[in-house]
Amino acid sequence: MKRTLLAMLFVFTAGTGVRPLFGQTSLDELISLAEQNNPSLQSLESRSRALEAKADYSGSLDDLKVSAGYMLQPVETRVGPQRLTASVSQSFPWFGVLSSKEESILLQAQAVRQDRINTRNRILRDITNAYFDLYSVHRTERYLKEERDYLTALKAITTSRYEAGSSRFSDILRIDVRLDGLTNRIENVGAEADVIHARLEELVGEPIPMGLVLPDTLIQSPPFENIAIARERMKSAHPLMKKYALLEQSFEQKRQSATAMGYPMLTVGATYIMIDERTDAVLSDNGRDAIVFPQVGISLPINRGKYSSMTEEAELERQMAQQDRQAVANQLSRQLEESWNAMEDAQRDITTYQRQESLLRKTRDIVLEEYTTDVAGIDELLQIERELIEYRVRLLDAQVDFEHEKMNIRYLTGAEE
Repeated sequence: MKRTLLAMLFVFTAGTGVRPLFGQTSLDELISLAEQNNPSLQSLESRSRALEAKADYSGSLDDLKVSAGYMLQPVETRVGPQRLTASVSQSFPWFGVLSSKEESILLQAQAVRQDRINTRNRILRDITNAYFDLYSVHRTERYLKEERDYLTALKAITTSRYEAGSSRFSDILRIDVRLDGLTNRIENVGAEADVIHARLEELVGEPIPMGLVLPDTLIQSPPFENIAIARERMKSAHPLMKKYALLEQSFEQKRQSATAMGYPMLTVGATYIMIDERTDAVLSDNGRDAIVFPQVGISLPINRGKYSSMTEEAELERQMAQQDRQAVANQLSRQLEESWNAMEDAQRDITTYQRQESLLRKTRDIVLEEYTTDVAGIDELLQIERELIEYRVRLLDAQVDFEHEKMNIRYLTGAEE
């Protein structure tokens, strides 16, 4: 009889089924959709392209100046009256003005692209964390349903024992109370899954199917060998660190351009004068057109205070970018320290909960044997079963916490999937 009941319980437990968790949408597809739909990413992309377009014309010379004039009252010359004049001129700023201005704007465009990469990485982290949260609630639902099926099988055993006169009716009622509580908890977990699904849709920017491809298991592996390596990676690879380094270079180029603008500007050109023939004299060069070339002009910046202020402004902006870079480095370093410690805490919890879950499974099997032989009561068995499901959920929470912190560390170190 005892072996029959235990076999019956095993069949109920092994045959536990849960609703399908697998669909057609994967994590990579969610991230791809977010990149296409996210307005912040689109805005930063447009801004960087606008700066690149601005750099194209900022590094160009001023427009060529062409002018023409017709003399209503001709000016008489030896070879005839002047009728028409045409001139062309081009201004050239001091060496380095245009190239520094263009380089400064191009560096700003690169800084915006780093801002876009950082935004993309943050969205990737948030989507992945929500994805693992969804995995957590589905796996919790699975555990609870397995627990419900186990208790259903246990109720069948207890009912058989009650009918045989070796168990009390109150034992069946205790199991019913647990089953009722599990049903309510399963419904709550389902509602939580709907909330996480809505959060995913918000991050992705469009409706997504309820079925998602979720992993079978989570493999806990640190993203770096130690925190020192992660910290060095953060300093060299995080997009915000690169952004402020590029802005610092941009403002340095702006300073050089402002300094050069305080130097003279050169203008060169040529003038063509059309002369009519004289009618009152016969000359060998009668009516010869006159070409005056070259014409050279220099623009002297008398008000140099303006350019000194521009240079000072650019230098202060460069210092501001340098200070912002240091502030970001300090903030990222603190966050990295916190995430690394939290990840190690989660790893220790995983080890502890795995050991405790294994011990509780062995204990449950022993208590079940004792229950079928009237050595142990139903309360002991239900207590062990309650502790087992709680440690399974704690283990799952620790595994998901580990993944959350790992993704945050990857974000803080600028790592892209």
